[in-house]
Amino acid sequence: MELKQKKGSWHSPKQLWIVIFAGILFFGATILVAGMTNTVFPIFGQLRNWDYSVLVMMSGVAMFVSAVTGILFGQLALKIGYKKVMIGGLFGSAIVALVLGFTTKMGLFIVAIFFANVFATAYQNVGVSSLVNTWFPRTKGIVLGWSTMGIILSDILWSPNIPKPLLSIGPEKTFAIVAACYVVVALIGIFFVKSTPEQANTYPDGDPTGIEDLKANLRALQEYKSPWTMKKLLSTGRTWQVIFGWGLLWMISICYVSQFVPRVMSLGYEMTTGTTIMTVGGFVALFGSWFFGFLDQKIGTKQATRLCGLWLFLMFILAMLHPVSIVFIWISEVGIMASIGGVCNLIPSMIGTLWGRWDFAAANRLINPVTLVFPAAGIFLGGVFLNIGIGYLGIYIVCAILAAISVIIVSTTKTTFLGKE
Repeated sequence: MELKQKKGSWHSPKQLWIVIFAGILFFGATILVAGMTNTVFPIFGQLRNWDYSVLVMMSGVAMFVSAVTGILFGQLALKIGYKKVMIGGLFGSAIVALVLGFTTKMGLFIVAIFFANVFATAYQNVGVSSLVNTWFPRTKGIVLGWSTMGIILSDILWSPNIPKPLLSIGPEKTFAIVAACYVVVALIGIFFVKSTPEQANTYPDGDPTGIEDLKANLRALQEYKSPWTMKKLLSTGRTWQVIFGWGLLWMISICYVSQFVPRVMSLGYEMTTGTTIMTVGGFVALFGSWFFGFLDQKIGTKQATRLCGLWLFLMFILAMLHPVSIVFIWISEVGIMASIGGVCNLIPSMIGTLWGRWDFAAANRLINPVTLVFPAAGIFLGGVFLNIGIGYLGIYIVCAILAAISVIIVSTTKTTFLGKE
């Protein structure tokens, strides 16, 4: 069957459906992980007389654990295909949601928190990253810019709104509905999402350039064995440049956001002031997610990341001026929130830039999960610094220094293609 599509039409119907589905996966992965700390954990602490601080601490530990399991899922994806791993993770999250809603034992709840992080790596770090880079090897930047809006939407739609059903119909019914949603998404993935565009009888990026026969291209993809073993990845310098250069930006962003409301309150403002600024920052972050994806597509992933790092450096300089005026609080918070979506875009995009469509899964199985250590370290870093008396100013100074280090690492990272052409 002859395909008639405009060159580079990543927004053709079949391609656009993948963008939407990827956004749904990003949203689903976020709500049971980062989306639990601000509103869900306090409510469970209140309803079941649990220690909120313990739940938050264990959530941070779970992020470290998920880095290891993410590598295992990546390895499994090479053997059975990333779609099966992705679907398995969605069904796993459905089970987790039921446990979260129905258990009255804090220990079992904490176990469920760990598995929420574990399964999220299956369909976010392995599944959706592979999906986007397989379908959009040349337009991944702008596609990730749109799809990672799902991460930001969790802050806008989930965190402020989930308390109402939890308190009105109870956690059991609320999380039963959440579990049902995961099952529905998994079934949609099984029947309506193809692992490659060739299987959907369309072209990567909607662009036939360089592909003479779809069936032959699909067969070649299925038979391809990547030479990028774990040993080769671990011994390659650019693997570690991506992990540290891009991971540090994620770490300092999460470090700042995770303690923003207490910071505002420490300056004498009401809690509502902090939450209002965060809400506005969430809406701005939607634009930031798209904008950094746009930059990625226009000037390249490396240049877009360097600008992101410089932007974060400037925002932390302004954060040091919080006591001077609330204006600096607004600017730094909104500015850093705008960068979070960008950072989440740029990590899988850089892996695709260096290793490409054919070798993405092999490189992603190590790099993407290991970068999960950085946001977990960001939460941990903020807590430690406050406990040892360094204070918020000290946190912002350290984060500004780390932003500068990240820019240096990114700037020295070569973009010579490493994968199969």
